[in-house]
Amino acid sequence: MSKEGELQYQNIIEQFPNTATIENKITHIKIELIQGIILEIDYSKYPKKPKVKLINQTGKIRGNNLAGYD
Repeated sequence: MSKEGELQYQNIIEQFPNTATIENKITHIKIELIQGIILEIDYSKYPKKPKVKLINQTGKIRGNNLAGYD
């Protein structure tokens, strides 16, 4: 991982201390925003656009195009 990617991870941890890694990769993380609402981010291809998923309580997933989320 690049030094910039590591800095991004540290910035995220500072802002969201409840961040958890997925598969022990600091480039693939999940953050519980509020109870039952999870933001999953995969920035393994940093500095390219990260893959982002917003998951609600029922497991409904929205990808990078979050417009129109119910």
